[in-house]
This record gives sequence, C-alpha cells and structure tokens, in this order.
Amino acid sequence: MKHSLCIATPEISQDIPFAQLTGTFEQKIGKAAALGYQGVELMVSDPRKLDAARIARTCNERNLKIAAISSGAIVTSRGISLLHQEPKKAREASACLFDLIAFASEVGSPIVTIGSFRGRPGDHMSTQDAHRLLIDILRAAGAEAARKGIRIVLEPISARELNFLTTVEEVMAILEEVGSDHVGVLVDTYHVDKDGQSFEEVLGKTHEAGKLWHVHIADSTRQVVGKGGIDFSHVLAILRNIGYDGFMSAELLHGADPDTTAHEILIGMHRASEANA
Repeated sequence: MKHSLCIATPEISQDIPFAQLTGTFEQKIGKAAALGYQGVELMVSDPRKLDAARIARTCNERNLKIAAISSGAIVTSRGISLLHQEPKKAREASACLFDLIAFASEVGSPIVTIGSFRGRPGDHMSTQDAHRLLIDILRAAGAEAARKGIRIVLEPISARELNFLTTVEEVMAILEEVGSDHVGVLVDTYHVDKDGQSFEEVLGKTHEAGKLWHVHIADSTRQVVGKGGIDFSHVLAILRNIGYDGFMSAELLHGADPDTTAHEILIGMHRASEANA
C-alpha cells in the first residue's frame, strides 16, 4: 500500500498542526523521499500564489507522487469556507475550490479533498439550505473536475467536530444527489473511530459504491499509528481484502518535532502491516 503525508506549500507561513516536516518546500520533499514515502498530500492555502511547474518538478525529481491537494489549511489560513455565514467569504471559498481543481490538474494530482473546508450550517442557514447549496457547488465543481481529469473527495467528519455530513451514509446520500462520477469519498480513520463507527461498514460501503478514492490515517489520539486505540492491522486487512490501491495519507498532529513524527508514521504503519502479514 502506498504511503503519503501532508506537507504545507510555500505560500503558507503559519504553523499548520497537521502538516509534517520542516524547512523549505524542496527540503520537505527531500526529507519525505529519504524517509521512504511514495507521495505527499499538499496542504494548499492559495493556489494562485504557487508556481505549479516548480511544485510538480520538485516532486518529480524525487519520484514522489502528489497524492492529493488538501483544502484542510484554508479555513485556518484564510478564514473562508463553502458554507460561510458571510456571502463574500462563501463566494471566495467557492472560487478557491475551482482554483484547487486547476492546480491539481497542473501538478498532476488526481484528488482534491473537502473536509472542514465545506463549513457548517448555523444561525445563518438551515441544514436543508446547506444541503441544497453544497449539492449545487459539488455539481459545478464535479463538472469542472471532469473537464480537468480530477476527482473531488468529500470527507465525513465526526459529529463531535462538525454538525454537517458526519457519517458515511450522509455523505453517500449527498453524492447520490450530486450525481457526478468525479465526486467521491475520503475516509479518515480518526473520524470513523471517534464516532464509534465500524471500519468494515464504512470502508465496505464506500468501496461497494465505487467511491472510496482516498484514505487519511491517524490514530484515536490524532497521533501516529500505535499511539492510540485503533487496530490498524485490522484496518489494513480490510483495505487489502477490498482491493484498495490508493494512498494511505497521514493527516495527524505533527507534535513538537514534525520531522520525527514523519519518521514515526512509517514505523507505525510498517508494524501494523507486519502484524497483519
């Protein structure tokens, strides 16, 4: 199975808790390759500020695939989301989603992720209105993704963190209404565990629907594999049995030393893999 980890792109100046490795972008890519990763998931804030050709060249020179373009840093760095209560910020977020799709195409990434970037209903919007608005956004973005040869993945997020689309059933239902072959599911082990869901059920349902396109790994403590309560040998067994061949991408807390954490991620995954052998 292929392993990747999240790293921040050069336009992000603040610390992103889920972005691993230190140094310049080139140094981060060099470290990821030296550690033995097959890919990187790029946490992007503003694609318009990036040199896509340079990003792609730097990764290619180290034989690293760009596993996904993550929208996970945008809410923190720019304060915008697709369902933001301020219409101007919601429009900015929607435009940013199209920028992410274009950037993914330019750097050769097959995936754009949508997690917390979708935002949440609140006093400004009912859940029903949020549902309809997100369907419209995903239909338009899905059509653009199809033109660019990109896939968008929507992530179920624990009900303890978000109040909208918290289960795989809810995400699958909205995808049914979107009706796009280019919009699928991102499963995050942390969120599945946090809400006490069954890995067999979550991974099985999304696989059977042909929508399991990306997987995030993090233990129950949001740390590396082996520092929480998830049985990753069991998770890996499920993924092998269903024939998942995408990336296992680490989106977890980097702690005090992002370089050491990046190394520990692979150690934990190799141990889980050996236990399942």
